[in-house]
Amino acid sequence: MTEREPTTLLLATKWRIPPTRETLVVRTRLLDALDAAVQNAITLVSAPAGYGKTTLLAHWARERRQPVAWFTIDETDNEPVRFWAYVVQALRTHWPAVAQVAHWLEAPQPFDEHAFVMNVLNVLLDLGEPVILVLDDYHLIHHAGIHRALTFWLEHQPPNVHVVFATRSDPPLPLARWRVRNRISELRAADLRFTIEEAGAFLNEIMGLHLADDVVATLEARTDGWAAALHLAALSLQETGDVQRLLNSFEGDHHYIVDYLAQEVLVQQPETVRTFLLFTAPLDTFNADLCNAVLQREDSRALLDELEQRNLFIEPLDARREWYRYHPLMQTFLRAMLKREHPEGVRLVHRRAAHRYAARDMVREAVHHALAAEEWPLAVSLLQHAGPVMLLKGEWHTVRTWLERLPDAWRRREPHMAMLFAWTMLDPTHRHLLDEQIALAEQVLSQAEGLPPDERRLLEGQLEALHAYAALTDGKPDLAVEHAEAALDLLPHDETLLRGLLSLMLTYAYRLQGENDAANEALARIERLSQRAEGTPIRLMRAALHLMQGHLRLAAEQFRFLLNQEESPFYRSVAAFGLVQLLYQWNRLDEAEALIQQTLAMVGDEMPVLVMGLHAMSAFIWQARGRAEEASQQMEIVRQHVARLPLLSAQRDLQALDALLALRQGRLEEARAWAARQPNGRQSEHLPAMHELTMLVLVRVYLADRQPDKALEMLERAMPFSPGLAGRHRIELRLLRAMALYQKGTLTAALDVLEEALRLAAPEAYVRLFLDEGELMRQMLLAFRRHKPDSDAWAFAADLLDMMQGEHMPASAMVLEEPLTEREIEVVRLLAAGLTAPQIAEQLTVAPSTVRTHIKSIYRKLNVHNKVEAVEAARQLGLT
Repeated sequence: MTEREPTTLLLATKWRIPPTRETLVVRTRLLDALDAAVQNAITLVSAPAGYGKTTLLAHWARERRQPVAWFTIDETDNEPVRFWAYVVQALRTHWPAVAQVAHWLEAPQPFDEHAFVMNVLNVLLDLGEPVILVLDDYHLIHHAGIHRALTFWLEHQPPNVHVVFATRSDPPLPLARWRVRNRISELRAADLRFTIEEAGAFLNEIMGLHLADDVVATLEARTDGWAAALHLAALSLQETGDVQRLLNSFEGDHHYIVDYLAQEVLVQQPETVRTFLLFTAPLDTFNADLCNAVLQREDSRALLDELEQRNLFIEPLDARREWYRYHPLMQTFLRAMLKREHPEGVRLVHRRAAHRYAARDMVREAVHHALAAEEWPLAVSLLQHAGPVMLLKGEWHTVRTWLERLPDAWRRREPHMAMLFAWTMLDPTHRHLLDEQIALAEQVLSQAEGLPPDERRLLEGQLEALHAYAALTDGKPDLAVEHAEAALDLLPHDETLLRGLLSLMLTYAYRLQGENDAANEALARIERLSQRAEGTPIRLMRAALHLMQGHLRLAAEQFRFLLNQEESPFYRSVAAFGLVQLLYQWNRLDEAEALIQQTLAMVGDEMPVLVMGLHAMSAFIWQARGRAEEASQQMEIVRQHVARLPLLSAQRDLQALDALLALRQGRLEEARAWAARQPNGRQSEHLPAMHELTMLVLVRVYLADRQPDKALEMLERAMPFSPGLAGRHRIELRLLRAMALYQKGTLTAALDVLEEALRLAAPEAYVRLFLDEGELMRQMLLAFRRHKPDSDAWAFAADLLDMMQGEHMPASAMVLEEPLTEREIEVVRLLAAGLTAPQIAEQLTVAPSTVRTHIKSIYRKLNVHNKVEAVEAARQLGLT
């Protein structure tokens, strides 16, 4: 994927208050209402098209002594980065301090709206002066993420900020809640209707018609005070002067009225003007240059001046009167008329507009018109240039939507489009479609002719990278290795980011296969890449490298650095998730939970996999605090997200996490039921298809079920116990192995392995790995403290025991000051099997007096008085 940046311009007219005419009906009652509304947080001006919303707000904004930021929205703004770029530009026009957050919008990664909004609000709060933002035509926004981020804005905006919405329909925001809280003021169609006095002022003073009072009253009643209909009626009367004919024909609902009046007005225009109106109607906004290009003429400036002077259909968008738009009702009418009279005219307009925008490097507008014109070669050329960069910025939705509008034939013929479409499927919400798109891209590339060798090689490398990602997420590390290595051979050396990601995949895949030398080489490759490159993605790779090597503090440094970099909103959220895991491991639960809540506020629902991970972490934090109900509530939230996400891996992980939480809450039967549904480890030498999380939870179920042999077999077969492994993985496997050996009664071997785990964990303070194992681990640590007083890991074990004093433990949990010996564990297990002392002596080939001595010692250590109590206590300790 290329990282060249296309030039995408923002239209200055969209953040400038539309000019108002000198001949304007001053609607004092509405201006006063808007002034009063500023005392609340929000103003909603909601009415159908043609009620004068924009004219009223533009007049009000220009008359205020304090500045007002303005954003005129159109259909192309349904992309978070683009939407918020205009908001920032509108605000910084009056409050330059807002410019400090603009670089969030330029970072090469998915855009984090909530984090961005939080920083904008902080800047606005620091201004210490009133800030008013008008969002005009908000009904054109239908992107759910924008609605959510704006809701977050309005719920948390500082008291000096006021937002005004102008919309044809109520937006999907929590208006009812804001009404109850008295946070919103509203102006609706009933408020915006012209009164008889206002209608008279408009018709007679502004339009110069000199109508009698009864005619004004009739027109006001027939139009119901609708500004657009009054305007068209006035234009018709200016052309014909036939008042009675107009009144006789002025019937039906508003849409029929508009069609009738528009036709009446249009038919009176010279052919030059009529052609100009029809053939510029497909354009959302236009200036003289664009009109000349579309109409193949040179006098558009003069025609625009004439149309504006006659108050005919168009509305200026800037004070210099360079850019214009049609009134929405008139535009709808004119477009329908053009399609009816000149069916090919619509495509012609879009095609010429696309080429003109492309020549001006206005990529989004060019793509929009190229697709509308079905000008597929131009659309493909633009997408090939701009698409990869937009994906790096997180604009998955826009790129995917554009590609979906291309005919299948182009996606099946043009290798760049097929490959770009496959890349959009890396969005987790579309992972289930990735395999199909990879296969299509592979087919298209194999059939492509005439590609330069370097270009073909780059595409082949990208294809192998996609294959590697798909294989790894499918639990096929051997296949992932094959494709990742092939990708590295094909990709040029300056593709640093993609080569680094491939190396990360290789590290994990090799580790799953127990090929530790190869995994270490992949890690070394990441280290070399990170040393010769900089940037946020490289820092994240360094953090991943440190985690794999078990260097938690170095990883935390990278995560904290990213958290403080405002230019990296997406990576900031990912870094927050990484730091949450480290804080949890260090048992800093309050800090971890606070960061979870902060990050959830940033990401909303835009990053579903990350949101699931955060809620899952929250569940285990609550469980560690002994709050099982809250833990289960958080896991239910995870379950709801997984249900909406078509990812088999997410469903598998959820089931494993559910089983793990059930274990920690003492619901063993549920964990057993889950374990019974998992693959049998005896089916193959290794279990590469079994996800690591599933395997680790399965081992813990076997341990909880007093099946240490089965746990050891799983550890050996599913993931060979190798000294080459690093980090948490290396510690956790030793920890689980030590627990299984302890349950078998091989105390010396268990404590030796536990000592290895403690030595590995102590330097980086892997704490929760031990605390989360509960009572069995406490008994092992007590045994370790007693039997290995000279170990260099003794202090860390003592610290863990101190921490366990504050841990939530079941009421029946026991603490042995002196653990049972291996022989005593054998004896108590034989007691549990129902053997008498003589029978035990015979089986162990010892004297009965020796067995009685062991039994007395067992009673003393367990603080019991008979065999039944001893067996029950041993069961609670996991020894039987």
